[in-house]
Amino acid sequence: MEEIAEQDKLKLASYYLDGMTLCWHQNYMRSLGGRVVSWLEYVEALCCRFGGEKNPLEELIELKQKNDLETYIKDFDILLNRSEISEKNALVFFIGGLDVEVKNMIKMFEPKSLKQAYTLARLQDNTLTHRRYGSNPNKQTYHPTTFAYPNKPTTPSSYNKNFPTRFPSTSLKPP
Repeated sequence: MEEIAEQDKLKLASYYLDGMTLCWHQNYMRSLGGRVVSWLEYVEALCCRFGGEKNPLEELIELKQKNDLETYIKDFDILLNRSEISEKNALVFFIGGLDVEVKNMIKMFEPKSLKQAYTLARLQDNTLTHRRYGSNPNKQTYHPTTFAYPNKPTTPSSYNKNFPTRFPSTSLKPP
């Protein structure tokens, strides 16, 4: 297979950039003033700008499920792609970062691959969502914490003589 030229790599990479990374790329290339930059120099500059200070493996170990499961899986995959670990270790980190309600169920089935763990996690997450919201995950159930009842006279001192609470059986009007 033919080796891609350094300048072609830069041009090809720029096609896939957008947002802040595209702005950075344009400013970086302009700052070179026409000087040719090697691919390694470009990647180093890109990593300095967007790489962050933490090691990807460290971030992967610290990753915890905070929101929905799919966001956690996406973040996990991104960090896993940047780190160089075995699937066995990745499986341990993935399960370790899950919410307790999901994690314990996944551990019970002892998945042997990330694919199995992802599937089991999604099944458990769906079960928990169904339990919380019934068949409609967008429906929010109302659970009142207090109940308001009308005030009822509880002692003879609160009895109003003009309007008794019980009427004589022969008359509907107060005596």
